[in-house]
Amino acid sequence: MPRWRLRAPALTIPTRSVRSAPAASTTVERARAFRVALPEDVVFSHVTACQLWDLPLPRRLEGQLELDVMRPKGSAQVRRSGCLGHRGLEARDTEWCRGLPLTGLDPADLMIT
Repeated sequence: MPRWRLRAPALTIPTRSVRSAPAASTTVERARAFRVALPEDVVFSHVTACQLWDLPLPRRLEGQLELDVMRPKGSAQVRRSGCLGHRGLEARDTEWCRGLPLTGLDPADLMIT
């Protein structure tokens, strides 16, 4: 694709090196757009994982736009505009949901008391 086309106003830039048309508006769309620019060992975690699993969140977290991403401790923390990088993936289960890698659901964490 020519450089002038990559700068066309019809394309949005969800993160560096990624172009999208139309603009990614939902968490799923934003996560899919970011995924193409992230290393293979990255999964979505924390608030983003809850949003992708359709879990209820406290009001103060419902509108979070940054995507939480996680890698193992031995890997560099992701530092990218629009992402909140975390490490410690080796201590968590991972699963796929909506075609995206996420931290898994631990039934003990979902218990309502």
